[in-house]
Amino acid sequence: MAHEILVSPNGLKAHLFTSTGEAYNACQCNDEINTGDVIVVTAERVVGFADTWPFAITDESGNLHSVNRQAATPSEHAYSRGITVEQVAHAYHIKSIAEQFETWGDADVIEGEAA
Repeated sequence: MAHEILVSPNGLKAHLFTSTGEAYNACQCNDEINTGDVIVVTAERVVGFADTWPFAITDESGNLHSVNRQAATPSEHAYSRGITVEQVAHAYHIKSIAEQFETWGDADVIEGEAA
Protein backbone atom coordinates (compact mmCIF):
# COMPACT_ATOMS: atom_id res chain seq x y z
CA MET A 1 0.00 0.00 0.00
CA ALA A 2 1.24 3.50 -0.77
CA HIS A 3 2.36 5.82 1.96
CA GLU A 4 3.68 9.37 2.15
CA ILE A 5 7.39 10.05 2.53
CA LEU A 6 8.53 13.34 4.02
CA VAL A 7 12.15 14.39 3.70
CA SER A 8 13.67 17.05 5.97
CA PRO A 9 16.11 19.61 4.56
CA ASN A 10 19.00 17.53 5.92
CA GLY A 11 17.73 14.36 4.24
CA LEU A 12 16.09 12.58 7.19
CA LYS A 13 12.96 10.65 6.24
CA ALA A 14 9.59 10.22 7.91
CA HIS A 15 7.11 7.72 6.50
CA LEU A 16 3.39 8.31 7.15
CA PHE A 17 1.20 5.21 7.29
CA THR A 18 -2.46 4.54 7.97
CA SER A 19 -1.76 1.63 10.34
CA THR A 20 1.13 0.14 12.28
CA GLY A 21 0.49 -3.18 10.55
CA GLU A 22 1.04 -1.51 7.19
CA ALA A 23 4.16 0.22 8.54
CA TYR A 24 5.60 -3.01 9.94
CA ASN A 25 5.10 -4.86 6.65
CA ALA A 26 6.58 -2.00 4.63
CA CYS A 27 9.72 -2.01 6.81
CA GLN A 28 10.23 -5.64 5.84
CA CYS A 29 9.87 -5.30 2.08
CA ASN A 30 10.01 -1.68 0.88
CA ASP A 31 13.46 -0.61 -0.39
CA GLU A 32 12.58 3.08 0.16
CA ILE A 33 12.55 2.51 3.93
CA ASN A 34 15.87 2.32 5.75
CA THR A 35 16.84 1.55 9.33
CA GLY A 36 16.45 4.73 11.34
CA ASP A 37 13.77 6.29 9.16
CA VAL A 38 10.90 7.61 11.28
CA ILE A 39 7.53 5.87 11.14
CA VAL A 40 4.42 7.92 11.91
CA VAL A 41 0.93 6.45 12.29
CA THR A 42 -1.31 9.30 13.35
CA ALA A 43 -4.47 7.20 13.65
CA GLU A 44 -2.83 4.98 16.28
CA ARG A 45 -0.78 7.74 17.95
CA VAL A 46 2.48 5.93 17.18
CA VAL A 47 5.91 7.28 16.26
CA GLY A 48 8.80 4.89 15.89
CA PHE A 49 11.76 3.71 13.87
CA ALA A 50 12.12 1.51 10.84
CA ASP A 51 14.35 -1.43 11.65
CA THR A 52 14.53 -5.18 11.14
CA TRP A 53 12.05 -5.19 14.04
CA PRO A 54 10.38 -1.76 13.80
CA PHE A 55 9.81 -0.26 17.23
CA ALA A 56 7.86 2.59 18.79
CA ILE A 57 9.19 5.48 20.86
CA THR A 58 5.67 6.40 21.97
CA ASP A 59 3.78 4.70 24.79
CA GLU A 60 1.44 3.25 22.17
CA SER A 61 3.12 0.79 19.83
CA GLY A 62 0.33 -0.87 17.85
CA ASN A 63 1.88 -3.62 15.71
CA LEU A 64 5.39 -2.20 16.15
CA HIS A 65 7.63 -3.63 18.84
CA SER A 66 7.68 -1.82 22.17
CA VAL A 67 10.88 -1.12 24.05
CA ASN A 68 11.31 -2.72 27.47
CA ARG A 69 11.83 0.54 29.34
CA GLN A 70 13.20 -1.26 32.39
CA ALA A 71 16.13 -2.39 30.24
CA ALA A 72 16.66 0.72 28.09
CA THR A 73 15.06 3.96 27.00
CA PRO A 74 13.76 4.09 23.43
CA SER A 75 16.75 6.31 22.58
CA GLU A 76 19.25 3.85 24.06
CA HIS A 77 17.58 1.04 22.15
CA ALA A 78 17.77 3.10 18.94
CA TYR A 79 21.49 3.76 19.42
CA SER A 80 22.10 0.04 20.01
CA ARG A 81 20.47 -0.62 16.63
CA GLY A 82 22.82 1.82 14.84
CA ILE A 83 20.36 4.69 14.62
CA THR A 84 22.10 8.07 14.75
CA VAL A 85 21.66 10.94 17.19
CA GLU A 86 20.25 13.03 14.33
CA GLN A 87 17.63 10.39 13.52
CA VAL A 88 16.64 10.09 17.18
CA ALA A 89 16.30 13.87 17.49
CA HIS A 90 14.21 13.95 14.31
CA ALA A 91 11.83 11.29 15.67
CA TYR A 92 11.40 13.02 19.00
CA HIS A 93 10.81 16.34 17.24
CA ILE A 94 8.00 14.78 15.20
CA LYS A 95 6.62 13.06 18.33
CA SER A 96 6.58 16.35 20.25
CA ILE A 97 4.69 18.11 17.45
CA ALA A 98 2.15 15.31 17.12
CA GLU A 99 1.47 15.20 20.86
CA GLN A 100 0.40 18.85 20.82
CA PHE A 101 -2.79 17.89 19.04
CA GLU A 102 -5.73 16.23 20.71
CA THR A 103 -6.07 14.00 17.67
CA TRP A 104 -3.10 13.09 15.56
CA GLY A 105 -5.12 12.72 12.36
CA ASP A 106 -3.85 15.94 10.78
CA ALA A 107 -0.80 14.74 8.84
CA ASP A 108 -0.52 18.16 7.15
CA VAL A 109 0.55 19.71 10.46
CA ILE A 110 3.26 17.09 10.92
CA GLU A 111 4.32 17.44 7.28
CA GLY A 112 4.72 21.20 7.65
CA GLU A 113 7.07 20.78 10.60
CA ALA A 114 8.96 17.69 9.45
CA ALA A 115 9.57 18.71 5.85
